[in-house]
Amino acid sequence: MGTHIEHSQIIEHLADGVIVFDASGTVIDVNPIYEKLSRLTRQELIGQHGLDIARKIVSPADFDNVATVFKA
Repeated sequence: MGTHIEHSQIIEHLADGVIVFDASGTVIDVNPIYEKLSRLTRQELIGQHGLDIARKIVSPADFDNVATVFKA
């Protein structure tokens, strides 16, 4: 299995926005495209729980759908 550094180098160069969570739902990595899409900086994202981020960037109408991912 690759290291975190190898994974970071891979997602850094993807054309899609990527956010990586640990098993508890906390953000451990994002790429620059995700920063642009979310309008949040890497510093604002790393260490935050996915639900807290979703509250900032997901419309209220879609929040319940997103929240189910973190409750599974």
